[in-house]
Amino acid sequence: MKVERMTSASENPLIKNLGGISLSISADNARNNVYNIEKSDGIVVGIIGLLGALLASGHLKFGSHASSDMSSSLFGSGLPDGGGTMFDDKVCLLLYALKKAFHAAPNKLMTGNVYTALMGASINASSADDGLNFYGSGHRFEHSQILLVLLRSLPYASRSFQSRALQDLLFLACSHPENRSSLTNMEEWPEWILEILISNHELGASKSLNSTGLGDIEDLIHNFLIIMLEHSMRQKDGWKDIEATIHCAEWLSIVGGSSTGDQQVRREESLPIFKRRLLGGLLDFAARELQVQTQVIAAAATGVAAEGMSPKDSRAEAENAA
Repeated sequence: MKVERMTSASENPLIKNLGGISLSISADNARNNVYNIEKSDGIVVGIIGLLGALLASGHLKFGSHASSDMSSSLFGSGLPDGGGTMFDDKVCLLLYALKKAFHAAPNKLMTGNVYTALMGASINASSADDGLNFYGSGHRFEHSQILLVLLRSLPYASRSFQSRALQDLLFLACSHPENRSSLTNMEEWPEWILEILISNHELGASKSLNSTGLGDIEDLIHNFLIIMLEHSMRQKDGWKDIEATIHCAEWLSIVGGSSTGDQQVRREESLPIFKRRLLGGLLDFAARELQVQTQVIAAAATGVAAEGMSPKDSRAEAENAA
């Protein structure tokens, strides 16, 4: 006798609407989520997805006061102590708990699904179908508080995870000036990316056994920093950004962190290597820019001489060309 289990009406996929937020719920995925509490990243992905949905629908907004409290508590060592509302404190506490969870169990929780959820929530994009597609989509960073959870957790992640995140972040930064400004205007810039570099030096080859090596991460980070600082060097006070980057690296390698012994020695040894490579790359860029400017000015001067302009007009023309 063959008995087939009949599907009840309650087990048909339902679309639940919670305050304008659509959630797909079925008996099967509910059971799977319960049984996989300790075996997958589903709960973390769900929390991040819910936060992103609340932000996208306008049900959750981060005010300026909440943002400042959140920044100090997320990336300091303590819990929020500002005078925000109870709701602000709960949201801040949730983001703080996410960050601490990633730090405590990076190999288990910092998975591809979690990364996709974090990036999707940060840029206000849906990642439910076939993953995020940054190319040609014109994505913008919309929710810096969620993005900061990702950025501050990257030093604890595997190198393959770091490599993917750095490549995506660099693409987004180069694809639109607003994204570049969003990154560089953060109080945490460039601390988060320098900590990735220095912590990899600190752990050396023992970080992880995957195809992404320390040299690959170094290349990505230096390319990232040089591209961002090249934009700064074209500005009037761009040298201040370079100085701030060097000072931040000095602080992180010597004072930052809680390492001791050989690990602390490796942190300190990373500083001269970093400074030599960064400044060398920026000097090459400056030399190329000066060469281009010299050629432009020389061409303009030749044209001025051929037209027989007065010295005053010639000087003005050369300054305009520069």
